[in-house]
Amino acid sequence: MEPSKTGFQHITLLEGLLRAVSSASERNGQKCEFWGSESTVALLRASVVDGVDFKVIPVVCPTKRRFVAETFWEVVNVVRAAFKTRRSDICLVTCLLPTSLLVLETINWILPRPIRVVIHGEVEGLVDDSLAQGVGSFGFWIRKWTGIRGRRTKLGLVVLEDFVAEFLAKVVPGITSREEIGVIHHPIVPLTTVGPKHGRTSVCVIGLETGMKNYAVLDDLVERYPDIDLLQIGGGKVLNLRTGEATEIDDFHTEIGRCHVALFPYERGYAVSMSASLFDAIATSVPIIAFDRPYFARLSQKYDFIEVVAGSEQLRDEFEGLVEDITSRECNWEEIRVEYGLSTIQGQVNSLFNL
Repeated sequence: MEPSKTGFQHITLLEGLLRAVSSASERNGQKCEFWGSESTVALLRASVVDGVDFKVIPVVCPTKRRFVAETFWEVVNVVRAAFKTRRSDICLVTCLLPTSLLVLETINWILPRPIRVVIHGEVEGLVDDSLAQGVGSFGFWIRKWTGIRGRRTKLGLVVLEDFVAEFLAKVVPGITSREEIGVIHHPIVPLTTVGPKHGRTSVCVIGLETGMKNYAVLDDLVERYPDIDLLQIGGGKVLNLRTGEATEIDDFHTEIGRCHVALFPYERGYAVSMSASLFDAIATSVPIIAFDRPYFARLSQKYDFIEVVAGSEQLRDEFEGLVEDITSRECNWEEIRVEYGLSTIQGQVNSLFNL
């Protein structure tokens, strides 16, 4: 179930998980269902058909920032799933707001069965005090949630990387060992439908601006490097930061793949979490330049097509040379499949749910 995201949000994760889960379910004579927003279901129907039954549920678009309404419907959808499915069924919720986690933890005693919840970037609020300043911050609510979580909770945790599980095992109450936290890696499947590259060298950032991303540096890059186009891909459009021209798009993966480099100027966060946009870029085989955040640094040590820079100053001074160098490197899909390929994900799903 995806009660929190709409449209293309988390679509790479959802598609990969559905392929892994449906394959395991089919082998065991079980049925795989996906509950999500109308727009998410429509996208997944087009790419994941065999072995999956789809159910549309009410989901409030996250970009509208209507947290009370989002929390209400997330909780309603999870409780509804808990009561409408059999005790022998497996229920995996792929994303929830911290406020929804808090509410569900408070009322978890009424749930007739355990539910597994995937934890994402909200855990950054446990390590960064600046993300926990007041009721308007997600860190405030994630700390409230961990503060009331007990050992008898019916909300099991799943994360997308082993190091996140190790971190949560140390800081979340009620967890006595790392093995209590499930790990399913974010699936990465190479996309073969990527369109031709832009004629001019193009570098894209993915997603809308947030407090963790230093998009202000892009203005300097536009001014200092006129031979390189800077594009922002997100919100259903591509924005050329040099010309100000915005173009509506149908498939953002195609647009990412048309760029020569993907840039991740993230100055905060991603100490104990990862960026879903990063996996979108990898899936299109686009080389990556990123600021030196812990998770990007981890991947750059494994994969040659990811280059980490110290920060804005180095990027401003060396941007053209960095782009020229990184575009000569290619994704090594044999290496990527070892950790993030579908066969690996299927094995993790089988192990976690005893399929």
